[in-house]
Amino acid sequence: MLVVMDNHATPDQIERVVRVIEEMGYHARPMPGGQRMAVGLVGNDGRVDGSGIEGQPITWEQDGVQYVAVSSGIGGVYELFAGDERLAKVPAGGSLWVFALAK
Repeated sequence: MLVVMDNHATPDQIERVVRVIEEMGYHARPMPGGQRMAVGLVGNDGRVDGSGIEGQPITWEQDGVQYVAVSSGIGGVYELFAGDERLAKVPAGGSLWVFALAK
């Protein structure tokens, strides 16, 4: 899983994302880039929804609270035309997962 943040994310905002990932029992790998800041989640043991990520995770701050959102589920052109037998075990429909980060 990859959390994509604004390139101007503060060290505190990045640390909050890292802390949440590590509290879930995973390893966090911050990856600063020229246009975006990303934090990778390493070590998924299946507890993170296996239905697949449909879009890029986003993060924002509102009223002093940092949020992370990611859409998951299966759908779209790939599902319709791929003929991928593995999709039979993937939950259908889309979900939007939104998490408020602890302060």
